[in-house]
Amino acid sequence: MSPINANWQRILKWSLVLIVLGFAAHTGRLIHARFAVQEVRVGGPIPYAVILREFVHSPNGTTSEGADIIRAVRSDGSIVVQYAHKTGNKTTVRIVQFASGTEVTINELANTKSTTEERSINPARWQRDPNSKCINSFAGKPMTSLQEVISGEEMVDGYRTVKIIAQNVTSWYALDYGCAVIKDRAYWGSQGFSEHNQVTLIPGEPAAALFHVPENAKEVPPSERVLSSVKDRASSLEKCGSRCTEIFRKLDARYYDRRAGK
Repeated sequence: MSPINANWQRILKWSLVLIVLGFAAHTGRLIHARFAVQEVRVGGPIPYAVILREFVHSPNGTTSEGADIIRAVRSDGSIVVQYAHKTGNKTTVRIVQFASGTEVTINELANTKSTTEERSINPARWQRDPNSKCINSFAGKPMTSLQEVISGEEMVDGYRTVKIIAQNVTSWYALDYGCAVIKDRAYWGSQGFSEHNQVTLIPGEPAAALFHVPENAKEVPPSERVLSSVKDRASSLEKCGSRCTEIFRKLDARYYDRRAGK
């Protein structure tokens, strides 16, 4: 395989990961939506910023470095996640969930963004509660619809953590730092495994720049936002396949239903 094709495959793979992550987050919100009326805030957000670095371990024993991920929480409950791919064409995506219910996903490479608004939002269910060993949100409900199992406590890089297992993913959350995830590992069977390890954890209010939405970024639906940094869109969609096309369709439909100012 040529280096060019290898780079394109990495770009496409990363774009798909971001699409699936966004769709999974939306699905989680839908599953929890029916509890919105009963939820009561029982704790406050704990601000922090953590930088994680991805490593992909192949079955033949080789390891490649993937993306850097920044996760940050403000004391008002707003959350940001930024993905910066470090190989091939650098792809940077930032997802900002404001406590007001406005969500902005930004393709910083192409300077495009997609903005939606959630109704009856409760930021208390966005962050894990250390008092529940990070298994519940501050709203007092399970953090996710997936079955999670606490598998004890461990010291990781000097941090006291709780180890939680959900399907093929094991995560370690810092109990004294707002349940910031400082390590996780996903097992892919015969395809090897991937993991994220913390580079740095900064307690307190995160940098304001992480939550800044560029005014000159073009407002577009999700499919346009993702593909706006891909040169050969037709070829990319062909390689992406019908599953990717269907995910784009669902994301765009959600966007038009909940876009800001509608």
